[in-house]
Amino acid sequence: MLVTEPKRLKGLERENSELKKMLAEAFLAKRVLEYVVRKTITPVHKRRMVERVVAEVLCPGRASCLITCLGQATWWYEARKAQERQEP
Repeated sequence: MLVTEPKRLKGLERENSELKKMLAEAFLAKRVLEYVVRKTITPVHKRRMVERVVAEVLCPGRASCLITCLGQATWWYEARKAQERQEP
């Protein structure tokens, strides 16, 4: 090994540990947000969030539903009007 290789290796190890910490923090933040969304937000609000995310082309509907813990069927469902329900 050359003299500069141990220094380079140590720098790479330091960078790797910093990246691992950042990744762990991102996973933790994701889990906390999923918990909050699952426990505190109603399906109506989740549906509105998904519609807004899809409208702004941030990610596709399927991914938005997974992130917000909303069933895809709930997102696609369209309520019928009262008149349509009464007619056979």
